[in-house]
Amino acid sequence: MTEKKDGKKRLFLRLGKIPGLIKCYNQSTEIKGDLRTCTIKRKDMGSHSVYYASIAYEPPSKPYKEPLKGPVGIDIGISNIVAFSDGGKVKNDHIFFYLASTLRKFQQRLSRLSPDTKMYGRIQTRINHLYEKIKNHRKNNVETTSAHIVKDYGPIVMEDLSVMQIRKRARSRFMTNGYNDASLGYLRRRIQDKASSAGREIILVDPKGTSQTCSVCGETVKKDLSVRVHECPHCSTKMDRDVNAARNILFRSGLVPAPWVDRPPASRA
Repeated sequence: MTEKKDGKKRLFLRLGKIPGLIKCYNQSTEIKGDLRTCTIKRKDMGSHSVYYASIAYEPPSKPYKEPLKGPVGIDIGISNIVAFSDGGKVKNDHIFFYLASTLRKFQQRLSRLSPDTKMYGRIQTRINHLYEKIKNHRKNNVETTSAHIVKDYGPIVMEDLSVMQIRKRARSRFMTNGYNDASLGYLRRRIQDKASSAGREIILVDPKGTSQTCSVCGETVKKDLSVRVHECPHCSTKMDRDVNAARNILFRSGLVPAPWVDRPPASRA
């Protein structure tokens, strides 16, 4: 429902078992379509509770728009959440790393307090808000990146591998947190979901050797995971490791001819 306050229209939600009106923080999103479901979720924040209303609706059908650019190969990882075959990159901002010290301080203060005190509830609320901030930041990165990929490119070529295989390469807690910040599994799902909705084709290719092969001459250049720059001694090519892998991923789809021998056909999804 809508009410006027200070000359401005405000959106409120009324629930049967909760007295009064609940303020809606998302005031800008308009619901244009047929309402389907409304799911209410209650989350304990320590000193208070937060209610989330997830409203599902079916928007009117719109014709699909042609992508702004042609086919693209994308490589996902920790350092760069996504690297594009045209040279673009989306960096991992490591939100957990930047908030870890603040989070640690609050957790240390909480461990010295009694659970029955008022200060304990306040500190617990601050901790819950930090975790919520990290969660929302990761989700926003995924939604923004996946929307950009599907809007600008088509078809989209990715490696046919599971995120669990990527996580096994983690050699430290920092790398593990980097995988969590990148949300690679969620990112792949959102790319596939949005691509399906927009009529974009997803092509999956064999991931073997995409990082170790030079995208210019096709020679194998062995390098450790810590080496972030691809330098080919055969053709003197120098570029970002992930961009080099993204180009190899695109070549394996057969959509763009590779500068050397043909690759095996891709599996389509």
